[in-house]
Amino acid sequence: MIEMYTTGETTITESQLNDLEKYFGVKFPQAYRDFMLIANGGIPLHCCFNFKDGTDGSTVSFYTVSPGNRRDIVGSNKAREQRLPRGFVSIGDDDNGNEICIDCNEGQGYGKIHFWDHENEADAAQGETPETVGNTLLIDDTFAEFLEGLHDVELLDLPKGYLEDDPIAGARFKALMKPEHYWLDD
Repeated sequence: MIEMYTTGETTITESQLNDLEKYFGVKFPQAYRDFMLIANGGIPLHCCFNFKDGTDGSTVSFYTVSPGNRRDIVGSNKAREQRLPRGFVSIGDDDNGNEICIDCNEGQGYGKIHFWDHENEADAAQGETPETVGNTLLIDDTFAEFLEGLHDVELLDLPKGYLEDDPIAGARFKALMKPEHYWLDD
């Protein structure tokens, strides 16, 4: 199970999710589809992740289907068109402007969760493309593994002013201190 902080967004329908897949030209893995149908994105109560190699990662908040909202998955991906590798869909972000992506390409990479580092983007003038620049790191092999691996933030490691300066971090902190959440079954 995963505990989610409520964002106030409404749930979405199977039809809306199908339209989302059609928009991106992809088929999402079933675990991600189930998550979106139940939660429609949001902020996990345990929001920290590690990379597949065990090194510390960051935090995640998931995009929602909510046109016009700054956390909308379509609008967030439009802002990164031509910047993400082909077939990758950004499903959330961290507190530093990096993206959490799901690989929707058919083949060995399908369904893998990647971290996209915005500070090391492709430079077209140097002949680089999003597929060749190597600015993605593997987080997990499946969305289900990604959710299972989420853990608490270490509050002692937060920089001074972090919660006041970042509304998403502040919401996460409030979720930890006074949870308003619901449960998602595995």
